[in-house]
Amino acid sequence: MWFRMLANQTEETFVTFLEKEDKSLAVREMDVSYCIVANPDTLLQCIRRCTMLRKLYCVACPFKASDMLSLLLQLPFLTRLHFSLVAEHDLAGDMTSILAQYAQGHTASSLRNIYAEVRDDSNFALLEAFVSCCPNLSDLHVHFMRGQLSHAVLYCEEIIEALSTVKNFTFSSDVPACLQLEIPAALDLKTCLQICSNVVYGKLRCRNYNCAQLADLASGNSHADLPPQLVILAIYKPELLAQRIRTACRMLRWTSVSRLCLVLVPQEPECTDYPTVGVEFLPCLREFFVTAVSNLLELNVNSFHFGLDLDLTTLMLNANMKTLRAISAPPCGLRHPSVLQRLVHSCPALEELDVRVYHRASLVRCVVCESPFALHADDVAFLNSDSPRKQFRITLCDLPRLESLRFLHRCSVTDLRLLNCPETVREDYASLAMMLPHNNNLRYLQLQQEWLPLCDESFITNLTCLQSLEYVCFLTGVFASDEFVDSFLHGLDILMRNLKVAHVHYRRPPEGAEQRVTWMRNASWPRLERGRGPVLRDRPCVLCSTATFIGLAKPPTTQINLAP
Repeated sequence: MWFRMLANQTEETFVTFLEKEDKSLAVREMDVSYCIVANPDTLLQCIRRCTMLRKLYCVACPFKASDMLSLLLQLPFLTRLHFSLVAEHDLAGDMTSILAQYAQGHTASSLRNIYAEVRDDSNFALLEAFVSCCPNLSDLHVHFMRGQLSHAVLYCEEIIEALSTVKNFTFSSDVPACLQLEIPAALDLKTCLQICSNVVYGKLRCRNYNCAQLADLASGNSHADLPPQLVILAIYKPELLAQRIRTACRMLRWTSVSRLCLVLVPQEPECTDYPTVGVEFLPCLREFFVTAVSNLLELNVNSFHFGLDLDLTTLMLNANMKTLRAISAPPCGLRHPSVLQRLVHSCPALEELDVRVYHRASLVRCVVCESPFALHADDVAFLNSDSPRKQFRITLCDLPRLESLRFLHRCSVTDLRLLNCPETVREDYASLAMMLPHNNNLRYLQLQQEWLPLCDESFITNLTCLQSLEYVCFLTGVFASDEFVDSFLHGLDILMRNLKVAHVHYRRPPEGAEQRVTWMRNASWPRLERGRGPVLRDRPCVLCSTATFIGLAKPPTTQINLAP
């Protein structure tokens, strides 16, 4: 039996389910992910009763690591666990409790598969202690949410070295890689993580990593099958790059690759400019796109930059990529005024466009990306001109010269993320909703700006005009009192009839400590007033990832499901 609790339901839902008929021994799979409204202690008590449980999903539940381990010891048949380590307090006490249980010989011997979300470096010590109590663990996926990536990499190396039973290790991260430029002859786990911060590692496979150097692919076994998700690192050597691209096209079977990420780095480690490919590389890149890219579901080239004389959409038109659903690219590759029309023409299944610039390590600029970039209203309107798409997401992240947000006037996307936009669009934010007057499709809105006008009355008023919104996330560095933010969230609750979840980051005066708060609409429970939801503090974050996982190893897809 499968039991799933919805995110806005209280613990009474679980208690009633177990007591109506004694179903505790019948439950084999359980999902209580994102249940931040329910009392965590009661949830744990209910889970303990389901002693025949095989699979447990409790991502973003506010459970302590020591409580999770105690729980596992009471679930002798559990083989799969998805959970989060996001604690900020009493980590030492949690560690002591775990080590005490381990010292007594208590282990979760049935557990084979773990997915763990980890926030901040300090929680990695808890993870390391936790997995040491799982002697038969074979599959481990760690998702890093926030902190120093270099520290996370060191912890992961220690964990993999200590766990001889692990056959498959996956690391995904909301924190971008620094992009190590001194590339060793042979790639290891540390190097792969520093290249893309999203790595799949299999101890028993011929190709241990999903990362490969272009030079190695060009000289490798022509019969080798490539992994379904592949990261290719190309070093910019003009005299060799084109030939290596052609050779890799012809020597390898690309049909198995469905998600691809291309990374282009300079030959000199001290370089500060991203290298770019120009029209002289058009013949080899056209061959690569036709041969290696035409069957992709996802393509990530946001660390593969283009010169003024070469546009990414030219390559995609030639490739006729009928299966592509998502693309992440830098603005230098998307400068054609009809970029969306071209993308939709060559990629009829496209559902997501992510445009971003990464500043990694010493690589801080791309000359072409720093020229003005704009999406045009007529071009954006093409997304719904012939056959309106049920779902489409646009993300604009860290663009140095975004000209304006006026394209939103004819934008009918379902998901919109505007992240760290430049000062040139600051005035547009106050009237953001007025730019979306005809968009009745918008369900998800995420805004990240240090200067986001959270306390501006006009911003709040305009926001409430977007009545189709169901999920909003505001990440800001502005100072605001807790009372103001609570009032702001309850105001959204009252004025926006379809809103389900609102998540806000802000700073509390006078010290400026970051605060994270979530509002969630109440479930239709007889004793609760419909439409009034709680404001929750010190709970795991929801909605606030600003990363892209297009073409990369990614966390399991987990939607926040709510009761009406």
